[in-house]
Amino acid sequence: MRLPYLQELDTARQMTDVFRGYNHNLRIRDGEFYDMKNLSSDNYPVLAPRAKRGTYAAASNPQGLIAKDAQHYVDDGTV
Repeated sequence: MRLPYLQELDTARQMTDVFRGYNHNLRIRDGEFYDMKNLSSDNYPVLAPRAKRGTYAAASNPQGLIAKDAQHYVDDGTV
C-alpha cells in the first residue's frame, strides 16, 4: 500500500502585548477579543479564568428584589 507524501504546515506564534478588551463587532483589531467567556484580566498581562461567583447574603424570607442603580432586596419586611 502506498501512502501519499504530506507537506509540512508552517507554524507561527503570535504574541499579544496590548490587551484592548472585549469587542463584539464583526471586525476587531489586534489585541481585542470577540468572545471572553469566563475570562478575567485581573492578572494583567495574563488572562486568567474568572473567580467563582459567591453568595452575598442568604435570604430567610425573600419578599422582593429591585435593581436599577444598585441591587436592593426585601427580606422579612426589611430593606
